Amino acid sequence: MTACYTAQKVAAGIWHIWDPMGVGMTLLVGTQRALLFDTGYGLWDLKGFLQSFCPKPLTVLLSHAHPDHVLGALRLGECVSLHEADFPYLGRYSSQCIRQMNLDAARAKGLAPDSWACEHYLHAPMPGAVPLAAQRFDLGGLHVRVLPLPGHTPGSIGLLVEERELLLLADSWNPQTWLFFPECCPVERYRQSMRALTGLTYKQVLVSHDPFPRGEAALRGFIDGLTDQVLEGALPYRVPGHECFPTRCCEPAPQSPFIFDAAKWKPVRLKPHPGT
Repeated sequence: MTACYTAQKVAAGIWHIWDPMGVGMTLLVGTQRALLFDTGYGLWDLKGFLQSFCPKPLTVLLSHAHPDHVLGALRLGECVSLHEADFPYLGRYSSQCIRQMNLDAARAKGLAPDSWACEHYLHAPMPGAVPLAAQRFDLGGLHVRVLPLPGHTPGSIGLLVEERELLLLADSWNPQTWLFFPECCPVERYRQSMRALTGLTYKQVLVSHDPFPRGEAALRGFIDGLTDQVLEGALPYRVPGHECFPTRCCEPAPQSPFIFDAAKWKPVRLKPHPGT
């Protein structure tokens, strides 16, 4: 089956682009520039797809260093920005071994990568990556604020599109949120990152593994549900292909499971007051 990207217009100047392998990226278009948040797996002609409806100069930000977010940079031929805390993982997750796994997975799903992928995907060099320096981008009538969100990886980031009251969270929140890879931060650090979002003004949220926008109330419910009691009640949970991790699962909010490494969770307990 021949596959290609699809794009859903979320708001004026905002497109959520869906990779056939099941991950999203978001294109933000102002009057002067465009910004692409994440790049997908890179098995299809992402640059051609973007240029078909957005010829403006492009800035590329990566939410974190995992392969389904960075390998599309192979297609763009542009320098990309990544939080420096994730630089140690970029080489591992863009390796030839990971690329071969992606090709095999696509073929197993009956998805046919284009000829470029088959011939060059395994060996094409990654474009240059530079540490993310800017905290806010002006695209022309569209201002984008960078939000540090250490948790899923130490350098994970999100974005707030101010004029559209839109929050982009990548893998920091998903239909099934994962916090068990070796590079993941402790659960408490992730919880602090998510609680820092509560002071922001937004109405919609886009995440990497849901093609549709989510509402503000759903995210706030998830954050409020990340309590010690809920986390301590998490049950052992088997993640296929990741059985080596002591994963546990809880539901901070209905139909929003949180799966984490039990070794990275220590409840925050208040010290007893002296004399009690």
